[in-house]
Amino acid sequence: MNETLFTVKDLKKYYPVGKKKVNGRRQEVVLKAVDNVSFEIFRGESLGVVGESGSGKSTLGRCILNLIEPTEGEVLFKDTNLAKATPTTLKKLRRDMQMVFQNPSSSFNPKMTIGKSLLNVALFDGMSREEAKEKIYELLNYVNLDKSTLSRRSDELSGGQLQRLAIVRALIPSPSFIMADEAVSALDVSVQAQILNLLYDMKIKFGLTLLFISHELTVVEHICNRVLVMYLGSMVEIGDTDELFQNTMHPYTKALIASKPKMLPEEEKTSVPLEGEIPSAMDVPPGCRFYSRCPQAIAGKCNAEPPPLYQVSERHWVACYLAKPAATDFQKKAQSDSKEDCA
Repeated sequence: MNETLFTVKDLKKYYPVGKKKVNGRRQEVVLKAVDNVSFEIFRGESLGVVGESGSGKSTLGRCILNLIEPTEGEVLFKDTNLAKATPTTLKKLRRDMQMVFQNPSSSFNPKMTIGKSLLNVALFDGMSREEAKEKIYELLNYVNLDKSTLSRRSDELSGGQLQRLAIVRALIPSPSFIMADEAVSALDVSVQAQILNLLYDMKIKFGLTLLFISHELTVVEHICNRVLVMYLGSMVEIGDTDELFQNTMHPYTKALIASKPKMLPEEEKTSVPLEGEIPSAMDVPPGCRFYSRCPQAIAGKCNAEPPPLYQVSERHWVACYLAKPAATDFQKKAQSDSKEDCA
């Protein structure tokens, strides 16, 4: 799992939205959807990206797949800069990167049968018609759908059936990486569990790397082995799922975990509702972006300078001044261990 598949470096995605007067002068207003985000995606892992609506997680995902062009920074896939890749190289790489959308019907032409849509994907991938049919039948069986589904159109199928077919569509080119963007949020609760289990099994069966984007932390906890938390376009915490839930460091992550549905009555006592609205991405406040909603904010510090990413364990980073003591302890322990190894 240590082999790097994607490298995201200082990624920014800004959208110009107009102009406003500042001190009598008109200045351009930009929406900072993603702002200076850096991390890696390792081969074979399931990385979850979570955050409230407007946190920039879907924009981040689309930048990673080069569906939209970053304003600054770069995304490397297998050491290739996607923004600078030639059309021929990009076409080859796209076979290896697929996506499952929130609205499964958007994956299919409503005027075309499902069979025709899937066949076109397989033929575009270079398969013969016989190879394409064999591949489609094999994948239909895998997602527990009958061949009769192929003769129907998208408006004749349920949301759960369409999402299974969207997974089939994504698997046809035999990719190594799939991004699922809110892939279960539009489905009934009973169907959500089925699709989540399918995604989890799919990752293992086909040896995939999965980027799972969701606003529901419970869903991410179920399917992902590492979690990245975003707030207002910035990354606030990233770490292995077990550690992030057991040793949560950032106040925003703590608030998200506290907002999860509780199974036991005594758990309700630990829940602290997150108050206030997310500031506008068109007018990002100075310092930590969570300052105005943070119950542990330090005036004069948190609202003055954005905190760096502190490493608090081998695979756990936190963008919060409160994490500095833990980061110092980790550095001391790492130095001590290094000296013992050299002795």
